[in-house]
Amino acid sequence: MQTDVSDLLYRCGLRWDDSVSSPNVPQGPVKWLGRASESSEVSRPFWPFLGFDIWVAERDWPAVTSSDLQRWLVDATEGEHLIILHGNDEIPNAGLPESVILYDRKRFAEIIGRHVLEVGDIAIKKIEQEFFADSKPPESSHWSGEIGLNPSFRPDEILERLGFTGLGLRPLHLQARLWRVSGILEGPDGEQEMHDWLILEDPWSEQLKLLQDHDVVENPPDLEKQESEQLSSIEMMRIRLQGFLSQRRASGLDQGSGTVLKSWKAAIQSSEMSSQEILIPAWKGSLPGYGEALLHGLDGTVLTI
Repeated sequence: MQTDVSDLLYRCGLRWDDSVSSPNVPQGPVKWLGRASESSEVSRPFWPFLGFDIWVAERDWPAVTSSDLQRWLVDATEGEHLIILHGNDEIPNAGLPESVILYDRKRFAEIIGRHVLEVGDIAIKKIEQEFFADSKPPESSHWSGEIGLNPSFRPDEILERLGFTGLGLRPLHLQARLWRVSGILEGPDGEQEMHDWLILEDPWSEQLKLLQDHDVVENPPDLEKQESEQLSSIEMMRIRLQGFLSQRRASGLDQGSGTVLKSWKAAIQSSEMSSQEILIPAWKGSLPGYGEALLHGLDGTVLTI
């Protein structure tokens, strides 16, 4: 069974500095996990991690190239960075500054091995209670049975927009995930607000969308299901939600009239999260110019198969 790098780091005692916000880096193979807290209780092999921003390129990506790293460097913030290239057997020659450390798969495996030799295990005390508290089984979710969403478009509306008529399509469901998140929004002056969010992770449109309880339909029709291989892990979703749930709000000036936008940041690393499968309505058929395709029932787009 594949284990997330963030999971392994946590099991080895590494903790993230909650005062550091997620950097504004475009989506790509190199993902930010967090800044390793200086107060982490780790064994000697992990001392070089402390105080560094930790990044990872997981195994589901192809090997990272020097071009990928150069693009990452353009948007990376100043400071010390450590990148775990989990999909690379060798480190590409990218000409990065000395403040950036690269570990390929073999080097990372050596560090894990040295940790096991020193500590005897990769699990720390109370790991199940601490780490997996936010990985609740489906039974603890708000809905116990199968759930779905109603379509926003009818198939004939989508086809008419594309200039097609009289095509035979069959309904089906697209696999997606519904996340329930409870956490805090932190204001610029130390304010805190508790929030509960319901979020659709739609891997077909590669978007996140806020939902309300009444948007969810219980016991959707029994149809063919198109499964997705692009659903996010909990730790990857935490990274995505950092920017998605954070807000910029208008606030009055201390002196004079007018307003200014101030940032409210979501404290995602400390949020409670649970998820369950949700089904998105769609239709499948052969479309001229597209071949075998899917019509997305929420945004009306055409997805080629």
